[in-house]
Amino acid sequence: MKFRDYYEVLGVEKSASPDEIKSAYRKLAKKYHPDLHPNDKEAEKKFTEINEAYEVLSDKDKRDKYDRFGQNANFQGGQNFDPRDFGFDFGNFGGNTYTYTNKNSSGFSDFFDTLFGSFSNSSRKSGGTGKFSSFGNGFSKKNKQVLNKSITISLEEALKGTTRKVSIKAGGNLIDIDVNIPKGIKNNNKIKIDASRYGIDADLVVKVKIKDEEGLRLDGIDLIKEVKMTPWEAYFGAKKKISNLGKSFMVNIPEKVNTGSKIRLKNRGYEDRKGNRGDLILEIIIENPSSLSEEAEKLYKDLQAMEA
Repeated sequence: MKFRDYYEVLGVEKSASPDEIKSAYRKLAKKYHPDLHPNDKEAEKKFTEINEAYEVLSDKDKRDKYDRFGQNANFQGGQNFDPRDFGFDFGNFGGNTYTYTNKNSSGFSDFFDTLFGSFSNSSRKSGGTGKFSSFGNGFSKKNKQVLNKSITISLEEALKGTTRKVSIKAGGNLIDIDVNIPKGIKNNNKIKIDASRYGIDADLVVKVKIKDEEGLRLDGIDLIKEVKMTPWEAYFGAKKKISNLGKSFMVNIPEKVNTGSKIRLKNRGYEDRKGNRGDLILEIIIENPSSLSEEAEKLYKDLQAMEA
């Protein structure tokens, strides 16, 4: 088995402070994060090594045990050794080949599991924050810290998709994170981002709000559009020009509609991420004119007298 020099992996001195270790980890985690190197096996391997090193050096008990073990034998990184010579008996050996058989494997290297596999109450850290829950295998699984943010976008941005920046604090500094908002997102949907790629041990959860426009609002995947009509248009019916999602078309409004009446136009509403299309619902609002000609005003008065 090869001895692992965790200080060398993170590029820090053995006297490094916890803050220096955390800073080094964040920079390397951001550099080698798999999301930034898809299908890159070497980057994935490096990322795992970085996390393993930080797992040990960020935990006081593990670091102390690791330092004592390394100092006692004066190990160098990559040096081979036989774990049985140091009281470890977790595996089977055949010649110079070591096969690890502990079922409590952490997902890290055999070296890590050999040295720390007996820690029945150890805590898995990946940044030093957050709560922990039992793994059931001698380790603990951490529930990441969750950072909640909300942003507001226009209906047009929701239809086409957009990108927004969200600022979060980390180590006293503000870090801008690009949030890609897919087209067709629904109102109050949430987007989850693994912030570790930015060197922050947390999940960023962004709630997306779609703001109403004047006379137009989103209800699920239906669009509600206000249509203003004069009293006589509402009584006799009218043909109205409707503008919606960049398109215009004519709609026949039936006679004798009232304020609050609704007309549903199928499949003319909002389209979500799955391709589902809502309806366009025209909501009638009867609006009196702000002024009338003398002749029109006289007709109004005559009508009032007739209906009295």
